[in-house]
Amino acid sequence: MQPLGQLYNLRNGRAIADRVTALYEARGYRIQIEQVGPDRDVEETLTISVLEPKLGEVRIVNESPGNLRTQQSVFERILGRPERGSALNEREFRKGIEDLFATRWFDNIVPRLDNGSVPGEYDVTLIVKERPTGLFNAGVALDPQSRLVGQVSYSDTNFRGSGQNAGLVLSQATVGGGASVDLAWGNEYLSRRGAGINANVYSRVVYNFTGSGSNPFGGNSGQGFDERRTGLDLIYTTPMGKDLLAQVGLNAENIKSLNLDTTNTGSQDARSVQQDGDLVILKLGLSMDQRFPRLDPYEGRLASITLEPGFSNITKIAGQVTGLEDILGKNSFIRTQLEYRQYWPMGRIANQNRIDAPVDQMVPSIALRSRYGFISGRVPFFEQLFIGGSSSLRGYENQQFWGSRSFLTTVEYRRPLQRNFSLVGFADYGGAWGGYGEVTGFPQFSTANLKLAYGLGLAFTTPLGPIRLDYAINQDGGSRVHFNIGTGF
Repeated sequence: MQPLGQLYNLRNGRAIADRVTALYEARGYRIQIEQVGPDRDVEETLTISVLEPKLGEVRIVNESPGNLRTQQSVFERILGRPERGSALNEREFRKGIEDLFATRWFDNIVPRLDNGSVPGEYDVTLIVKERPTGLFNAGVALDPQSRLVGQVSYSDTNFRGSGQNAGLVLSQATVGGGASVDLAWGNEYLSRRGAGINANVYSRVVYNFTGSGSNPFGGNSGQGFDERRTGLDLIYTTPMGKDLLAQVGLNAENIKSLNLDTTNTGSQDARSVQQDGDLVILKLGLSMDQRFPRLDPYEGRLASITLEPGFSNITKIAGQVTGLEDILGKNSFIRTQLEYRQYWPMGRIANQNRIDAPVDQMVPSIALRSRYGFISGRVPFFEQLFIGGSSSLRGYENQQFWGSRSFLTTVEYRRPLQRNFSLVGFADYGGAWGGYGEVTGFPQFSTANLKLAYGLGLAFTTPLGPIRLDYAINQDGGSRVHFNIGTGF
């Protein structure tokens, strides 16, 4: 490089140009160096003339004959509404392409970058192949708690090409309790600013302490008991700045226990907890989301805090009620959760800062999630913090640990073997404490007593969504198989 205070050496021009180009490329800009040399008008000054890239046209082309189903406005919102003539940051534009592909509306996206009509301007073309997003299903399946369920459902993650999702699920589990119905709608691209909304109206049977992984016809040696929860769940999300998101939501529901026999004190039902009544929870959240891509990340981080003020009106209690009588009537509580996630790519990401790099790269990664929760106030039993099962501490029973405090850390190594199939090694460490006492034979703790579990799993991407099958061994010598439908972390 050229030392300061010395005569300029023309041989250093190429090295200077390469260094400046590399600095721009590291930040996502593809520049052209027009001139490197002494300034003719100002002594002892080196001039570097740079032509920065500008965005030209953005075209979405259908790989198949016919018109695209997805609306143009949806593409624009996911890509960040790029404007012609603005500075073209390939890294940022690339994030939008990755988020578009992660919607699973497309079998493939081929990005192309071409010279525009004026020097320094680039046109972006996305050649997309859409896939069907509507799915009708009828049959017998395993639900997220590993129970056999008769189910009829319809869902569409890109309803009429609007980017909205809609779904209706009717189900009946083999353990009885009556039918469940869920009606869901969401729009992640509600406004130009990127706001989104999700709503769910439901009347569902919740089979507590069942289906923890070993027995699809029930679970826990008959120790489960049922509740019907009828209500609605509403979440509104809006951006507050770059990578900063705010959430506000409402959950309101009526809770009614089913098929409990509490007259016989020796019966299993007498060891259950019945707390019937009404529950309203406000949800206030703030998160810094720097994951890439956001829907299926392999690098970046996310930090969030959630406050949930809750109000309960319990009108009837039964079962194992010793020490629980003061929950009757109106009570309030605040549930707080802190969470941090980090992702590290373990392989080379080819041309990550270039728009025209392939979108379906298989990147091995390590994922870390840590979360801590605490509750103040008088909380109903099933609004405590629960740990155990397929979505938290694998290797243990579903909902095995509960309390007013909880901690969980999960580390996973994810190794893609094919485009829609990955091998996962994992370790979970956590627990819950400081809540209600023993119920259904699960001993509880007044202070932290954290447990370790580890194992191997298989992850699939299907038209139904992500599916996980995990085998976990816990520190107490037990093991379980867990089946889960839906996004992990």
